[in-house]
Amino acid sequence: MSSEISIWAMVLMIFLCPGFGVVRAADENPVPGMPVDLRTEYLPNPLGIDTKLPRFSWVSSHSERSQGQTAYEVIVSSQPDAEKGDLWSSGKVVSDNSTQVVYGGKELSSGQTCYWKVRIWDRNDRVSPFSQVARFETGLFLKKDWKGKWIGGNNQLRKEFRLDKRVVRARAYMCGLGYHELRINGRKVGRNVL
Repeated sequence: MSSEISIWAMVLMIFLCPGFGVVRAADENPVPGMPVDLRTEYLPNPLGIDTKLPRFSWVSSHSERSQGQTAYEVIVSSQPDAEKGDLWSSGKVVSDNSTQVVYGGKELSSGQTCYWKVRIWDRNDRVSPFSQVARFETGLFLKKDWKGKWIGGNNQLRKEFRLDKRVVRARAYMCGLGYHELRINGRKVGRNVL
């Protein structure tokens, strides 16, 4: 019982005594936290997006109340560790917009993997660190990019093959009307239905 009373007494002191129990940051001018929840076309790290002008979004974070984004910079690169955007750098854009920011760089090609990150400025013109790197991959834009062949029959399109080397990365592009389900070695690929 006495421990419950002392806990309630401490809670009352925190609310009634200014500064009691408040941990102050060493830096009285905190910078905004790095943006999080990066998405391209509303998805985290999507594969096979069907537009050459993808839209980006992110969530701003800040440790101070009443703070918000007043500007942003997006960079898009062909390499995950690039410091500069070789595909696009928006430069500092004065805007509180953090959704549907449209890509404005070099024309994207079919099956291209791109990496992007963003940083923001707050109302005191303090800049955040760049976000973690996100990525997206474009789909096949042109008819000539589709080089597949019809396989199988009897209600199943099936092809057996062997690989002599370890697989580093593979993509299966499917085009079909109605229902389809991709399986590799008898196991369904992904968790999506339809």
